[in-house]
Amino acid sequence: EGNDSSSNDSLSNKTAFFEAVKTNDIKTVLNVYIKQNFDISIIDYKTGNNALHYCVLLNYYKLAQILLTCFIPLDINAKNLINHKTALMLVNSKSLAILLIEYGADLYAIDHLGKTCIYHARESNYNNIAQLLTKYVTHKNKNSKLTINEKFLIACETNDYYTVEYILNNNLLIKNTINTIIGIDNWSCLHFTSRKGS
Repeated sequence: EGNDSSSNDSLSNKTAFFEAVKTNDIKTVLNVYIKQNFDISIIDYKTGNNALHYCVLLNYYKLAQILLTCFIPLDINAKNLINHKTALMLVNSKSLAILLIEYGADLYAIDHLGKTCIYHARESNYNNIAQLLTKYVTHKNKNSKLTINEKFLIACETNDYYTVEYILNNNLLIKNTINTIIGIDNWSCLHFTSRKGS
């Protein structure tokens, strides 16, 4: 009987926590759950999301920042239970995307279908976010030793016509590989050019 009471209290606390998050009730989250050392990494089994997923979906920048700052360690790359998407795959604003990346969100993480955050941004027509994520990936790759094929793919993705033209005009690609150069989100250079009408 005691165990049932404890279980009910635990369920009640979880329900109240997710209600506070979903209504952007920062005061309750700070005053109650931080003081109680509450485990905010828990999953809402009704939706498969955690608190950070909700913040991103509902565009609660300040609350997301608080969760990432005050609840350490928080797995920023935790995936939801429905389709294994990280918070960065669900993001719908540039400011939140930048926040997540600054706190260590994985640009290369994939969902249950092998799709990345860049793919999901494009699919949702968040072109400004897709461009932002692409820039971060490009910057991350600048200090790495890229093959000519990888450089060509990045040039296609970022609309770098000069690099594309230089590589093609000088026959630098490995022969007959143009259709097999695949990026981190399973897009080829031809996908990028057809999407941009290039």
